[in-house]
Amino acid sequence: MKIPDKIKINGKTFTIEMRNNRATNDGVDVGASSCLWSQKIWIDNDQHIESQEEGLLHEILEVVSKEMGFELNHTTITALSNILYQVLKDNNLLER
Repeated sequence: MKIPDKIKINGKTFTIEMRNNRATNDGVDVGASSCLWSQKIWIDNDQHIESQEEGLLHEILEVVSKEMGFELNHTTITALSNILYQVLKDNNLLER
């Protein structure tokens, strides 16, 4: 999967920022995060490409859940993003 600089989710354009060492530089000990108000997704560039790709899927699901009022809990979003990533990977649907 090519991680783009921007992605549209529910008609809104989100900027994707690749950041190095987010735990130290940003004080955030997660591989990826998102913000609806600033329409940004941050991904830690120091992690393996597979973790970056799964993290992007996770943040897309986070945004969709909030935007659509699903209010899925973090455990559910993590499970969905892991399963979706595995389906895409196992069926050669990820382009790099």
